[in-house]
Amino acid sequence: MNKIVLIIMLFISNHLISQITIKEFVQKTEYKDWETEPSYSNTEEDWYFKKDNKRVRISKLSDTFQIEETNTLTPWECFWSYSRKTEILVLKGQSFYNIPTGKWVYYDEMGRIKKEIDYDKSYKFSIKELIEKIKKEYDIDIEGEINSPIVGLETDNEGNKYFSISFDPKGLVNIYGERTYILVDVNTGKTLFKTSYFKRNDGEKPPFYRYLEMKKR
Repeated sequence: MNKIVLIIMLFISNHLISQITIKEFVQKTEYKDWETEPSYSNTEEDWYFKKDNKRVRISKLSDTFQIEETNTLTPWECFWSYSRKTEILVLKGQSFYNIPTGKWVYYDEMGRIKKEIDYDKSYKFSIKELIEKIKKEYDIDIEGEINSPIVGLETDNEGNKYFSISFDPKGLVNIYGERTYILVDVNTGKTLFKTSYFKRNDGEKPPFYRYLEMKKR
């Protein structure tokens, strides 16, 4: 009988802990003293803050609270996820233009490491080397906001991966204008394909598909 009561009490306790509100969670973070981001309205699911160039989004998910920290001067982004039951860190990682980079660490709800993934091992040609390559060859800083560069990670049908980089010609930012597009091998750093495209041309095939067609030929 006592065992049954204990199980029920544990269930109720866990249920109550899991119901912590996003407001209560925010009050336990350093962001509680930051300025509210005026571009967004806080809801029961998402809160937004800013401090100098830093921007933070705190989201309430089904099992976790997720913190996303960005900077208006750089495309790097950091992530932390905390269990809604224990409030213990269960994930930390970072990305560059939404490309996972560095070591991502996953923890259980007791704070013990479950898994580690070092995404830098997926790219023999590192993100830092890519930044330097584009800066040297095109005088474009993809680590900043110069000329609105876009960096992505493409995968073909054989599983080969490529860094894709597109940017406006130096000093010629135009929402309808021509952009330069290049594909870089993630292992060698070699530029495999270079072309141009117009941002508002709906009838034009995406540059990556042009590269795949070129490979077939």
